[in-house]
Amino acid sequence: MSRGRAPHHPPSRRAEGRPAEAAELVALLNAHAATDQSVRTAACELREELVLALPPAELEAAEGRGSSALLADEVARLRESAPAAEPQPA
Repeated sequence: MSRGRAPHHPPSRRAEGRPAEAAELVALLNAHAATDQSVRTAACELREELVLALPPAELEAAEGRGSSALLADEVARLRESAPAAEPQPA
């Protein structure tokens, strides 16, 4: 892999079943001033997959929500919805 280039991720991520949420996050990342170029490149690649996974109106609505979202709010929401980690043996 060449230096400075984001790794390619297989299209199987669509199978995770949450393309609208992914589109919101892609739009948030693209709109956020602190997002670096490697993340923008990966987000662009994911968006190309989401174009195939969502109807145009749903994609546009999700991108609208994401581009106007606040990063801190989204992080808090994702942390709340994440499954609890299982305790690790000592």
